Parts: sequence; structure tokens; C-alpha cells
Amino acid sequence: MKAFAIAMMLAFGQPAGSALRLPSMNEVPHGQIPPLSIPPADPEPDRRPAFVGAGIVAMAGLFWWNARRRARIDHEEDADDR
Repeated sequence: MKAFAIAMMLAFGQPAGSALRLPSMNEVPHGQIPPLSIPPADPEPDRRPAFVGAGIVAMAGLFWWNARRRARIDHEEDADDR
């Protein structure tokens, strides 16, 4: 209830002749707050080298497949020319 009364006084102003006085910023006691100790999170493993390696293997497979396919097509064209 006291908080409501203080909120109403702040909102509408203090009535004339009121002895209630709120503390100012200079009157509030300031103490030292101890530093918070937050442990750092464990770093996640870096998966980029695995992705790059998988990409290289995939590209090699595609190049091998394409070269084999071209050789087969060229061989079929040579057989048709005879």
C-alpha cells in the first residue's frame, strides 16, 4: 500500500504541507557490487574443414564421372563413324 501511495504522489505531485520526502540520488547509499563470475561457454568444434573436404571429394567424384561419361560418348561416336 505504501508503494501505491508513493506512486500516486509521484504521478500527481505531493499535497501541500506534506512532510514525506523521497531520497535523492545523492542520499542513496552506494556500495560496491562484486564482479560476476560467469564461466565462458565451451567452444563448439569447427566443422568447416570437414565441409571443405567433403566438397573436394564430391567435386572429384563429379569430374571423374563426367570424364568417364565423355570418354564413353566419344567412343560411341567413333564407332558410329566406321
